[in-house]
Amino acid sequence: MTSCRRTAALRLLTVSVLAALPVACGSRTPLNYVPFSDDGTDDDPDASRERDASLSDVNADRSLDGLAGLDARRDGSDVRDATDAFDSADSADRSDRADIADVPDLPPCFAESREGKGIPIDFYFVVDKSNSMGADAGMQSRWSAMTNALNTFVRSPMSAGLGAGVNFFPKSSTGNNTLCAVNDYRVPDVPIGLLPDVAPRIATARAAQRLGPGTPTTPALEASLSYAKAEKIGRATRDVAVVIVTDGQPSQCGSSNSVNATVAVARTYANGSPPVRTYVLGIGPSVADLNALALAGGTAPAHLIESGGESELVTAFNAIRDNSITCDYLIPMRPGERLDFNLVNIQIRVGVNGAIMPLGKVDNAAACGAAGGWYYDQPVPPGNPAPTKITLCPATCDPLVQTAGSHLDMLVGCKTTSQSP
Repeated sequence: MTSCRRTAALRLLTVSVLAALPVACGSRTPLNYVPFSDDGTDDDPDASRERDASLSDVNADRSLDGLAGLDARRDGSDVRDATDAFDSADSADRSDRADIADVPDLPPCFAESREGKGIPIDFYFVVDKSNSMGADAGMQSRWSAMTNALNTFVRSPMSAGLGAGVNFFPKSSTGNNTLCAVNDYRVPDVPIGLLPDVAPRIATARAAQRLGPGTPTTPALEASLSYAKAEKIGRATRDVAVVIVTDGQPSQCGSSNSVNATVAVARTYANGSPPVRTYVLGIGPSVADLNALALAGGTAPAHLIESGGESELVTAFNAIRDNSITCDYLIPMRPGERLDFNLVNIQIRVGVNGAIMPLGKVDNAAACGAAGGWYYDQPVPPGNPAPTKITLCPATCDPLVQTAGSHLDMLVGCKTTSQSP
């Protein structure tokens, strides 16, 4: 009798000690999950705690009630009996129960949407002043209509804050011979500056120009794109695009009266790192091939004005400004925020009624392919400095540039998804 009372006392003491132990160890309740009851009381214990306690009670009872020793004495010959079967089933049952989650699975992440803000854009105008620009366009010449429209554009309050610069072509030597080398067009007539401050300089440069022979579009565009690329690299928080204004086909200086060479130059820079796009404004009736140039430059369709009237040209300049969507976006950061750049994703909408499309990340511009995607301007930390902007691959950016009402969002909080090769 005394031995039974001692066994019962030991059982009670052990159960009490085990019941008092914390149940965090072995519990798979997420750290950000707080169990609660509707009535505000603590009468309904956490299911995971109740299960762990009951299992501890079973283990304590079986180890202290003498059954384990009895089993050992009875099973010395390794002959399985009913008690062994119960032990195995109970062990398997407890193992199964340990794999059951204590609470429902929570979503793996929460993505906060932040609207992507396009980097302000600067326009470098490459303006044709070939003799054919002297042809009539209504009550004035194409040259007068174009230059007056450009003057209206750069002085418009809507253009304030944009950057603008100008490079005129063809350029001529002292003997009035057309200059054909790319280096002849590297120095701008007016370097890029902010509007409206630079507007008077553009007007002065325009007034100093005289029409000349030839349309050396290819060297003029190549030099201008090279200048724009250097400016873009130097202006980390601004984009730069070239706007070529011409009344017809390239000719002279190796252009061979074909737009193909010019198209190849525009494509090279549009797909380069960083990419520099080419907008096209065509004046007059000989502009059939200029859409191919705009397509190669990543901004198709071209803005084609057959009549060359001043009001139409002003509208075209304004359309380029208003519909220009940069491929570069500032990373929207909050003051003092330390953003985890591995928890950023990008989604876009092409046009006002387009579907939302997630984009995968690629390592850099060289990794851009037909599937498109996006990349940071700097490697993610521990890279130094940290990224400040994202850039869309040409295959992704082109539809946005060519479709009004497009939109981009940055999603923060979920692991970055990489673009499939």
